[in-house]
Amino acid sequence: MIIDEIYIAKRVECSGGTVWGLTTDGSVACTLLCFMIKSECSKYRDIVAKYPMDKLTAAKQNDCYVEVMAVLHNTGVNDVAISVGNAATNRKF
Repeated sequence: MIIDEIYIAKRVECSGGTVWGLTTDGSVACTLLCFMIKSECSKYRDIVAKYPMDKLTAAKQNDCYVEVMAVLHNTGVNDVAISVGNAATNRKF
C-alpha cells in the first residue's frame, strides 16, 4: 500500500451535475489523500481510494486508512507493507 497526498487547486467545479472539489464536511479541498496498491509479483498498480481533504491530520489519515483496509480485506487483498512520505502528518500516522 502506498499512501500519498497530492496538492490540488483550491476550487470547486460543477460538471455534468456533479460538484467536484468539496470535502465531506462541505469545505473546499486543497489536498487529495490517495491510497494505491501495488503487486509484489507483477506490474499491477491501482489507485483504490481518493479522499479530498481541507486540512490533513494524522487522525483523518488513520480513519481513511482503516476504511480502505476494511474494504481491501473483504476483497482478499493482503497488505504486506505501507509506504508513506516523510511529512510530519505521515510520521504521526
